[in-house]
Amino acid sequence: MNFYYIAYNFEIYILKIHIKKDSARNTITYKRKGLEDAWIVADHFLVMHDLSHYVIEKTMNYENAFWGMIKSGIHPEEFLIKERREKILTSDEAWYAEHMANLFLMELSQGYFEDFNTVLHQTLKTTNPNLPLVQISAEKINIIRKLYKEFIDDWKILDNGEVMLLEF
Repeated sequence: MNFYYIAYNFEIYILKIHIKKDSARNTITYKRKGLEDAWIVADHFLVMHDLSHYVIEKTMNYENAFWGMIKSGIHPEEFLIKERREKILTSDEAWYAEHMANLFLMELSQGYFEDFNTVLHQTLKTTNPNLPLVQISAEKINIIRKLYKEFIDDWKILDNGEVMLLEF
């Protein structure tokens, strides 16, 4: 079993994420300081999507995107139900992270985009045309791609019943 600990600026973590692998249904448990533990059942796609969010938000130092919202107390089930998800006030970071998570996940199966920023800008303009566009450096894109591939590779080799541990 692998344990991931990514520390930036000696941050004190208050969200511990346990992703338990199972061939039929994975379980993601969220342990938040001062809050009741929460958990959801997640298929493999959702796990890969959430791992993408994790790598993006850690690399980009996002505090107000998906994992930041979970850490702050939003129950993870709120994101699973479309009507509830649409009522959540989201930050610019959350918009960026969501679109990047989908794009990096697409790259896993389709190969790298020639110009990641152009594709990101197109998707952002389609869903939220008033959002200021973000420019991600080639260095950060490459870091995210590398780390994300490592996380996915490690996820794939876990046996059923094993847990991937993350901290945010």
